[in-house]
Amino acid sequence: MTHVSKVALVATLSRAVVAVLWILIAALSNIATWAPTLPYVQSIQLRPYDSSSSLLAPFPLSLVLSWDAVYFLRIAETGYPFEQFNAFFPLYPFLAQQLSPTITAIVPSMSNTAAIVAAALLLSNVAFVLAACMLFKLTQAVLKNDNLAFTSAVLFCCSPSAIFMSSLYTESSFALLAFTGMYLHAKKCDWLASLVWMAGTTVRSNGIAFVGFFFYSLLKTCMHAKSFRVIGRKAIAVVIQTLVVLSGFAAFQYYGYLLYCKSEDSLKRPWCDANMPLLYSFVQKEYWNNGFLRYWTLSQLPNFLLASPMLFTSLSAVAAYWASSPSRFICLNLIATPARTNGLTGFLSNDAFPHVILCLALTVYCATCMHVQIITRFFTSMPCVYWYLAHLCLRRGDAGKSARKWVLGWFVGYGCVGVVLFSLFFPPA
Repeated sequence: MTHVSKVALVATLSRAVVAVLWILIAALSNIATWAPTLPYVQSIQLRPYDSSSSLLAPFPLSLVLSWDAVYFLRIAETGYPFEQFNAFFPLYPFLAQQLSPTITAIVPSMSNTAAIVAAALLLSNVAFVLAACMLFKLTQAVLKNDNLAFTSAVLFCCSPSAIFMSSLYTESSFALLAFTGMYLHAKKCDWLASLVWMAGTTVRSNGIAFVGFFFYSLLKTCMHAKSFRVIGRKAIAVVIQTLVVLSGFAAFQYYGYLLYCKSEDSLKRPWCDANMPLLYSFVQKEYWNNGFLRYWTLSQLPNFLLASPMLFTSLSAVAAYWASSPSRFICLNLIATPARTNGLTGFLSNDAFPHVILCLALTVYCATCMHVQIITRFFTSMPCVYWYLAHLCLRRGDAGKSARKWVLGWFVGYGCVGVVLFSLFFPPA
């Protein structure tokens, strides 16, 4: 069995474990119906905090309709009926809606809503398995270490955001597109990478950050090219590739502009007259209170505590990379550094540098401008995190053993508790 086949098997088994746990929760939340004579049934039964999802889809599918999943389902059914729905990007619900007739053809008794839910679950879980395989291939291409690649992929399969990767959320789909684009970029296929990342920006807004890979490659060309003609060609290619990536995000914003600013049937909204009328930025600020340091209040301290393991991990990864060669970090890995950096391999290798910078940038952004508690699922598409943890787990002796216990305890424990809380409509989301 090849490494990729092993990764696919582990990924599939991990989704099966999540499904079994979800079915168990479903049984316990409905135990009074199927076992009314069971002693102490009321004390055994799990009760959702909000049971309104049962109005949208039949039990047990209703248990995956928590938090943002409700928005994705509504978008798949009706499009974008209200302004705040534009915080959620269209590709994932569109694909679920397109796949739902196939589900209905297989199970004729299933309602349209239930078929969309089932189609979305299928998309998420298939994308998860493919994303795990692509992370393995990406790690091989960048870090050139099979053991590190396999360990990183296994850690991805045990992600603490397990339920979000299997439910009506975009985490798995975006991870697949992110890893695929990064792999293509590592293989010098930047035009294909730009197309994949363009699709990524129609799934999640942070896909636009991947244009940084193109500009970093341009900086390297400027430092090492022997003629201005080479630099000029590279610069033109980077500009076009960047526009390709941004076009997915821009098209969705233009759709919102036409819907709310140019339609005769709608009341013109305040963001329409901005110098750069971005509906997404307005919605995030107006309806979700996102913005620079807006979340830095005493009442949000519990959410910062929930985010602390991932914040600590991502910053530790950056710190470990810095400590391996501060001069390399300061010079952006563009200038020859002391010879000892040439012996650094795996996570600490030179090729990992742009991924470390991406991790640092998004960690700072998430901690200062977003609902910080979502960083755990936000970073499911961040290779640097898995590489760093795999680097720790593969160390020899007690250090590696201790790291494996800590990482697996966090991932599995957080993941299992998350399945229970999400299914019962409890935070964090």
